[in-house]
Amino acid sequence: MRKWKDLQMEVLGLAFSRTRSGAVVSLNDDDVLEYVAEMPDAANYALRDLCRIAKPLVRKYEIVQSLPENLLGISADTVFSHEESADTYEADGKSYTFEVIGPAEVEIWDGETLKETVKHEKPSFERFSGNCENGVRLVFKGEWPYQYRGVAVYRLKYKDVPPFQTRMRYRMKELTDDFMELMPRQFQKNGLRRDDFDWESDDTLVLSREVSGVFTVFYKAYPKPLTSETPEDYEIELPNDIIDLAAYYIASRVIKEDDIQVSTAYLNQYQVKRDELKEIPMLNGRAEFYSVGGWY
Repeated sequence: MRKWKDLQMEVLGLAFSRTRSGAVVSLNDDDVLEYVAEMPDAANYALRDLCRIAKPLVRKYEIVQSLPENLLGISADTVFSHEESADTYEADGKSYTFEVIGPAEVEIWDGETLKETVKHEKPSFERFSGNCENGVRLVFKGEWPYQYRGVAVYRLKYKDVPPFQTRMRYRMKELTDDFMELMPRQFQKNGLRRDDFDWESDDTLVLSREVSGVFTVFYKAYPKPLTSETPEDYEIELPNDIIDLAAYYIASRVIKEDDIQVSTAYLNQYQVKRDELKEIPMLNGRAEFYSVGGWY
């Protein structure tokens, strides 16, 4: 893999002579500092553009799903309505979760101690969760009618208490910081039923609550952004032909104000070679997805 300094020097080689009477031009020379300062933004655009159009940077993300049993024994599909009398749910567990919509008032008891009273007014569902030490009691009360769902008490404490839903959603844009798009439609189902999974919004894996395992999603990723603080010896995680091609775009940007004719020539050269590198068109749709641990 090429280093960031190699790419910068290649750009200077395209834009200017690397030598002055045989002396190598340094990235720290006063007369090139302005051009070097422009390089990170131009490089980020070119590398992202090439990953998106020509050669994707493929990464994988493993999702582990092993959800706890709800000690309350109620369905995750049911939406309950509070009208007049208080509704109480109690179990000898260590964590809880629920969702409410409308003018709700919910008491959360840790054993015999009132831990918190949630007051909610929003016209949309909002989830609340937490941990207790001495058992959980949830009391849904209030003056006005409202709805609630996803009520659960789990045996153990959790740093992030899992929601109680029939379909669990894993949003790749939230789980990763480099997500571009899901890979094409290829599956290794290993006996997984079609009703057990789905995809939403081109970035979200939806799994049935009933399945457990290690689920691997392959996706196209953006390369790590370059900045003015990026070390010169940082290795760019892309093939050399992509890095070489990016140099033409960067050079076209940094000399645009000085020589529009040469800048345009480099930009045209970049676009032509980029299109030549385009991968064979793939079907739009599902991501590549398989279970590492099997299905249970």
